[in-house]
Amino acid sequence: MKLLGVVVAMVSLTAACGGGATDEPFPAACNLPSPSPGAGEAEIPAELELIEGTVVRYVTEEGGVTVYAVNVPAGIEEIYDTYRERLDGDRFELIDAENEGFEAELYWRDASSGGNVAFQVRNPGCEEASSGFLTLGKVPSPVGRGARP
Repeated sequence: MKLLGVVVAMVSLTAACGGGATDEPFPAACNLPSPSPGAGEAEIPAELELIEGTVVRYVTEEGGVTVYAVNVPAGIEEIYDTYRERLDGDRFELIDAENEGFEAELYWRDASSGGNVAFQVRNPGCEEASSGFLTLGKVPSPVGRGARP
């Protein structure tokens, strides 16, 4: 009976610490940064459609550069693969990409504006969700990071 109590306690602790599956888009165990009040109302250009359920944490604009800080209900692999495919066309030219598993960066040149687009995501230690930054504008291209993959 004592062993059963230990097993039940371990299962309960594992579920409470995020070890089990969850229906939450942003499980507490992922420890993502909280959105600023009203930030979720930010308009992101339609061409850069975010993964469904993405939450904008805050937006900054300075010197022709707009940065959207986001929480994404997906892991690094899904985000990386989705945006490599989604922004591969006439308007956006992929100029650099890197996926290290715990973080990923994608950089494009925007043919319509002459600017760049960067999407940098980090995984806080869980596979269900990630935080990141989508940057638009006259962003310097990555230099010395290797050839286009």
